[in-house]
Amino acid sequence: MQPDPKSRSRSGKSPLPDGEWSLSFCGRTVSRAQAQEPLVLHLLAEDICYQFAVYDWSTHRPALRHPRAWLAWRRKKRRLNDKRDRLREIAAASLPH
Repeated sequence: MQPDPKSRSRSGKSPLPDGEWSLSFCGRTVSRAQAQEPLVLHLLAEDICYQFAVYDWSTHRPALRHPRAWLAWRRKKRRLNDKRDRLREIAAASLPH
């Protein structure tokens, strides 16, 4: 018996219902109707940008023998974490629970 290919994603998480999107930085989902709101649409776009930035950051890890590059890489991670925290605050204040 073959497992249903739609039952799980490659990450092992259950897929979202049709018409819902996930905001990875705050662990929330939004419906298609909510996504029509300008602020929610902006949060979705910011979430995608954040995910790409984190991926890009993770692929440029410098060697430990380059301390300045290592420190700059860590500073960039802190800036990404600050951005994530700001997005979480905006989402918490503007999205219904």
